[in-house]
Amino acid sequence: MIISHYQTNNVYELCDYLHIKILKNDLGQATGVLHYYNAMPLIHINSKANYKDYYIAYILGYFFFNFNPDHSVLFDRLNDEKSNVFASELLLTDELLFTDLNTIKSLTIEEIANFFNLPIHAIRIKMNGVPNSKVIFSYL
Repeated sequence: MIISHYQTNNVYELCDYLHIKILKNDLGQATGVLHYYNAMPLIHINSKANYKDYYIAYILGYFFFNFNPDHSVLFDRLNDEKSNVFASELLLTDELLFTDLNTIKSLTIEEIANFFNLPIHAIRIKMNGVPNSKVIFSYL
């Protein structure tokens, strides 16, 4: 729904449309932080993290499903299932998979994750039957 509404799955463009500022900082072991400052939602993403787009997408999912603007949230683990599904579906669309099907059909899960620059668990979410995704991976 969000992709069709904003005509993009690019997390930076989505944040622009939603007036969410993204800041990159060295956050140590944390992946990111979500909070409000002067009535503006801010995402701090760890500048040293791999898969920054995935982590931003995950935090966006958390923003939509769980966020309370009165509380800041530190992300050191990605354990919210809805946010993981949101990030996986946002960044690894069925259309994208169909477009690259001939390239990825003989790859391992690790190689597919590397091909799309996503963590392995994002690929597993698609493979494990998120609606409308089983069909794609049944061809692999």
